Amino acid sequence: MNSILLVSTLIVFGRAISDVRCNQQISFPLQNEGFAEGVRGQDLNYYLQTTKRILKTNSELQTIGVIDEEDSLNFVCQRVINHPDGQHVFSVCLEYGVIPYLTAYKCENNICKQIGSTQQIWNCGDQFSKLEVIGNTFVVLNAQRDYPYYSNTNGRVMFMNYVLTEDNFYLKLPSYYLDFYYFGLPNTIDIIDFSIHQYEEDGLLKAKMFLADRDNGLLWVDCQLKQNLLIPTSKGRIELRPLVYMKQNQIFLTSRIISKYDNRFDILVASNNNDHYIVTAIFENEQLATFFIKTSLNQYQDWPAKNRLDLYKNYFAITYWSPNNISAISIYKLSENSETSQFSVGPFYTILLTQQSYSVVFFGENSNKQIVLNYRSQSNEITQCLLN
Repeated sequence: MNSILLVSTLIVFGRAISDVRCNQQISFPLQNEGFAEGVRGQDLNYYLQTTKRILKTNSELQTIGVIDEEDSLNFVCQRVINHPDGQHVFSVCLEYGVIPYLTAYKCENNICKQIGSTQQIWNCGDQFSKLEVIGNTFVVLNAQRDYPYYSNTNGRVMFMNYVLTEDNFYLKLPSYYLDFYYFGLPNTIDIIDFSIHQYEEDGLLKAKMFLADRDNGLLWVDCQLKQNLLIPTSKGRIELRPLVYMKQNQIFLTSRIISKYDNRFDILVASNNNDHYIVTAIFENEQLATFFIKTSLNQYQDWPAKNRLDLYKNYFAITYWSPNNISAISIYKLSENSETSQFSVGPFYTILLTQQSYSVVFFGENSNKQIVLNYRSQSNEITQCLLN
């Protein structure tokens, strides 16, 4: 029998209340400011991006630092990116809601100051969706990731090198474009997400990228870090569409690398109105040798999925949206064994929220190193749930 837990305006359905406990909730006392994104920082901290500033919090979502965005009158801030060094953080804000600008901050003892001047992300137009940091290279998604359903704009990924010193920060022009020209394809493709895994092999720093092709499935790129700059070295395509049953208007939303064992990668590929897939790709001599579908993650009812999701350790959360103004966050627990897995897996818990077009989800750990899910429960509110 399903149990029902009512928290404020939040209704939670699940197999048992003991599966998930939502006992931390933070409300921003803001009138015209909403919560846009949250990322994991160092030492169990978070960086929370609102439309006007960045809040640094501890693992219990208590604010320990604030970064007020400069010139915020004409800007709506959208993304926060944590630098691997644990000291720098980047923020992307959209001028008049369109043109992306990037600002760098250095944080010491919970006090953050801007480094250099705010930089425009060139050649991105009005289609910025995502940015990751690898060495001294930004990997930029030039596509409509959040709203891809009517996209025919040939999304692509750009490599953009940058310089960051104690008192200066600036961008260089893009060094590589990963698009249908780069992959040598006769027809256009629409890349709407990517994920990167860094590793060391034979004394070389390398990275493997998997890119989600909206209509066909996956692309992959091997890279090396030379002088701390990311350089692509080989590439390929994985045709996923012929291997799965495709519903009408179905597209592939995202790709996330789950694990790497030697030359074997497990990748999560989510879709908008069907099940999601965990696929296994095995490489030999920098070429794809074997590819197969390992597990199917069941769609929540028949609701379409949004490209709002997170993957942490062996937990996966994704948001759905129904026509009657209800959004859902389904939480899946993935197999920790790369060799074996159930063919079909359903969510072990689903959270229902009313009157939201989408939610923001990001995993973390509390002070006891227990895994928690944080999500936007209202436009200016975050709820934290403990996964038992």
